[in-house]
Amino acid sequence: MVGRDVEFVRKPLTGEPGEVMLSVQGVSRGSGEGGHNLNATVLRDMSIDVRAGEIVGFAGLVGAGRTELARVIFGADGCDEGIIYVNGRQASPFKSLRDGIAAGVALVPEDSKQQACFLRHSIRWNMTLPSRGRLQRWGMFIDDRAETQLIQDYQKRLRIKMANDSVAIGTLSGGNQQKVILARCMALKSKVLIVDEPTRGIDVRADTTAIGSDIAPPEIKKKFGNYKVLGKRAEQMFPNARLVVFPGRGHAPQMEDVADFNSTLVAELHKP
Repeated sequence: MVGRDVEFVRKPLTGEPGEVMLSVQGVSRGSGEGGHNLNATVLRDMSIDVRAGEIVGFAGLVGAGRTELARVIFGADGCDEGIIYVNGRQASPFKSLRDGIAAGVALVPEDSKQQACFLRHSIRWNMTLPSRGRLQRWGMFIDDRAETQLIQDYQKRLRIKMANDSVAIGTLSGGNQQKVILARCMALKSKVLIVDEPTRGIDVRADTTAIGSDIAPPEIKKKFGNYKVLGKRAEQMFPNARLVVFPGRGHAPQMEDVADFNSTLVAELHKP
């Protein structure tokens, strides 16, 4: 496709995972309005623990519940049953997205253009918006130098292609928009970072930048409690991730090592 070989290299994690940073216990959510129709369940009794320093990939076919669970963990959607703990503290139920961010959870959504980008606003504004509180001086003014440094750091780290940070984010390609939103979430220094379809809109050669060594350990272990990647193309997730394969129809996830993953396994798990 790109005229050259593309290789995904497995880089084993060093060190042992830390304490449980995210604990999802018995989360269920119906697909009716407001999520209260348990006869058409999207999520049913979902439970998973993720430890500090771990990278976890959520894989599965469309409708398996990957995105739905991510939105519940972040607080974008509610749940009918279940409890979520972040860093040992009960974090759910969230009343707003602010509650999720305050609890230490960040989410790069599946469709950043529609769900996360303010297309007419600048790259600068989009990248630093939720971080502006800590970029203030004397509680009143934004420290322009610190803001510029933050933008330059993430532009270099994620290889974001842009003329300058004052242009509208809507002028960027889909892949670079995705990277700006990823930078926004990384800059929050959250305890839990969830990335839904991290390679959407990004060409295959850039996949390894978006989900590879540029933001993988030791960067992840320094910046976040843990990191979760959601996607259909699990072979292109972090090669050093611990993989969660959803068996489909919202049932509890089955754990599989990413080295043993293949499309046949997912298809078998989705059979009635």
